[in-house]
Amino acid sequence: SASGKQLWWMRIPRLQRSFQALEPRTRKVLKVGIYETAPEDEDVLQLVNRAKMACESIQGTYDRDVAWFMPALERERARRRQVSVI
Repeated sequence: SASGKQLWWMRIPRLQRSFQALEPRTRKVLKVGIYETAPEDEDVLQLVNRAKMACESIQGTYDRDVAWFMPALERERARRRQVSVI
């Protein structure tokens, strides 16, 4: 829901500050991958994998700390698997 998204976005800066406070002498960045569930979603492993795909899509990116899962990420992952098998 829109209100759920709003609450999530409001918490991210606080989460990042708390994460950095764990060891203030080192630079750490909290990267967040988000998958918004659909009513038909049942497989918890698939939900976690989609959030992980979103997070991996911004690794090495310095201007983004949060990424939402998009179906294109799953298609790209499947394409890469096909290429690596050949």
